[in-house]
Amino acid sequence: MTSDRQNAIQCILQTTGGKHISRNFQASIDELKKLTHSEGLSENELELLCNYLITTKLTNAIRGNLMACFVPENSISEKLITKLMLWFFTERGQNNITTSLEKQFINWLIGIVYYDLIDGNVLDSYYYSFIFLLDVPHLESPVCKLLCLLTKPEDATRWVVLQILRVHNRNGQKMHTNSVLSLLKSYRPEVVPERVPVTNFTPGSLGIYEEPLKQAHARKLNISTEKDTKKELKWNSWQMYDNKKAIARIIPAPENLNLDSGIEHNEQKKYSVIDLKCLSSVAVHHLRIEYPAQTLSLLANTGGHHLLAFSDDVTKARFSHKLYHTLWKVFLLELLPYTEKEKLNFLKLLKEFHEYMNQSVPVVSTFLFNYLLVWDGDSYKEEILGLIEWIEVRNEEDLQKYVFSPLQQIFLSSGTHTKCLIIQTMGKLLRNLLVKEKREKNYFQTEYEECDLVKSIEAITNFVGGLIRCGLIWNNETRSRNILMSALDFYEITQALEQARDLPIIIVMPPSLVYTCLFSGSRVCIARMCSLLVRLQMTSVERLFLLGVYEDFSEAVQQLNTYVLDYYRCLWSHVLFQKNEESYLFHENIFSDIFWKYKENFGDIMEKIFGVECNSTFWVPQNNGNFLRDLADDFPSIVILKQVVEDRILRRETGQ
Repeated sequence: MTSDRQNAIQCILQTTGGKHISRNFQASIDELKKLTHSEGLSENELELLCNYLITTKLTNAIRGNLMACFVPENSISEKLITKLMLWFFTERGQNNITTSLEKQFINWLIGIVYYDLIDGNVLDSYYYSFIFLLDVPHLESPVCKLLCLLTKPEDATRWVVLQILRVHNRNGQKMHTNSVLSLLKSYRPEVVPERVPVTNFTPGSLGIYEEPLKQAHARKLNISTEKDTKKELKWNSWQMYDNKKAIARIIPAPENLNLDSGIEHNEQKKYSVIDLKCLSSVAVHHLRIEYPAQTLSLLANTGGHHLLAFSDDVTKARFSHKLYHTLWKVFLLELLPYTEKEKLNFLKLLKEFHEYMNQSVPVVSTFLFNYLLVWDGDSYKEEILGLIEWIEVRNEEDLQKYVFSPLQQIFLSSGTHTKCLIIQTMGKLLRNLLVKEKREKNYFQTEYEECDLVKSIEAITNFVGGLIRCGLIWNNETRSRNILMSALDFYEITQALEQARDLPIIIVMPPSLVYTCLFSGSRVCIARMCSLLVRLQMTSVERLFLLGVYEDFSEAVQQLNTYVLDYYRCLWSHVLFQKNEESYLFHENIFSDIFWKYKENFGDIMEKIFGVECNSTFWVPQNNGNFLRDLADDFPSIVILKQVVEDRILRRETGQ
């Protein structure tokens, strides 16, 4: 706290408030305002002024002047925001706050959120309170700007849309309400069926807070950047000590071998890796680095990762050779006596190096092809699965022999947690394939050409489909939905991949997953599956038509149509048991057995029990008896599936 700021704050805090305020008090506020607009206030200073504002009786004009000083040095704590929010809504409830002060407070909130001076999640609990503030005409515009900053995809419900529309149509359409509706529609088009013009959001002028908060944002960026770039880089020594006992390191110290005379023709100084103490020094001296004799030592930290990724081909070849032989000797032959902790740390750093480059080191993929054949599935589980996420997909045969077969054995013999991890790993592998497909160059040269993206995706999805069929039997026996949720996550990733790359394929879920969700008794599982089915029906099938490959996937599309129709018949039409040879439920399998047992136990009322209106799974609080509207707010995908099927039936009947 500078002396000028300290004196001004002390003068303010010593004033008891009331109507009669001394000139020194006003002069102190003006002085503090100038200082804070250039320097900001520390967390402790902000808390002192906040407590003074809340506990002291002041006029609204003085409150406004005092709040103009609420500019942080770099960020504001959640505790302070909570205090101010409670004060604001309490004062509004007691009509102790003027319209100008209300606007000033909302503009301040917009500023600290827009300039990232507060964690956006702190204000999430006040989201609906801000919605109700839209009923105050003079707060419409600033509150809409704040909502644009706070709204997330999960906030896009029909109820929120209706509240915005009510304000939107009250006095004619407005630009600020258009911005909120346009944002909600971009997140979930199904909850905003109304025609809304696309409007880009801009925070506009923040008045007295514009420049001070912008400077606070710049200070925060400088501090965070300095913390990252000045973070000390730790390089390994040759040995570490545990209880005074020397332990050998897999990653050696970055030492150099000097075989020259020391007389240099070019006197430009070379820097040893040990001289690099932070990331900023790596950036500055990158072209004058003397690489260590043991290139494996560069795995020790992020600075070394950067040097490795952008080193010349000779250095990378040396590194690859040393890395492969180290992996082979330590993990396959187990000739070198390293501790389990040291092995685990080595694999963690290797995984971080892959994540830094967003691609694999080819020799690591070769090592994994050999190691997975003897891996027990438990040793270094998270690290090995993390490396598999970046594995090179060279061809389908190698993938099946060296990756899928070992993982399948581990999947069948492991518990629920490991099963879920394997499915999640395959989903991340798919995502990383897309990342690698978009890259312009490989950091490390390889003698293999990677498999075609479409073939890789088909091979991985076929493998995961087989795992899910086995896993869901375990899922039913343990009465856990973890595998079910992991399987849904996987197919949501595949669908996002299809759309992102405009791929000429359609990936349809296996029947075991589709019907397990249907009979799971979980509204989340049913709603997520309905969402997958609707998106496949509305986007993927249309894409196949546009790409001219629909005939190649006619069987998959027919299977998808069967799923959609079965869900419609079960949830909406009450003709679930009407004979349908195409339906998976009428074939001899585990689901048909469950299906007919239900029929025997419940008789004629069985079809209604599964329907959404009678099923307690989908119970939602009724609002004037409009069940469909309430269901659409909470589970829009289930209602959209109904609309898709009925629209298709209507087109078929009318011959369109």
